[in-house]
Amino acid sequence: MQLRRHGIWAARGPLTWRPEVIGQLTGTGLPVAMSFLLMAVANIGLLWVLAPFGTQVVTGFAAANQLGSLVLVPASAIASATAITMNQLKGAA
Repeated sequence: MQLRRHGIWAARGPLTWRPEVIGQLTGTGLPVAMSFLLMAVANIGLLWVLAPFGTQVVTGFAAANQLGSLVLVPASAIASATAITMNQLKGAA
């Protein structure tokens, strides 16, 4: 609401269905979503493999994995945003 009030975000008209959005979402959103899904499945698989070794092993792995995720997830988001921006700039030029 504040963005509209100060003129930073202006309304462009009524929201209408645009078929080209589906292509953009599948071209950029699907690979990003699949990479996060792959990371989640890999983590679940590793926890399943480590389960027979006891709670201390699982807890240690979970703590180390969480620390790695604190680095990996933001780096993946920045890399995805950079790739999307470069792709748009390349298409515009």
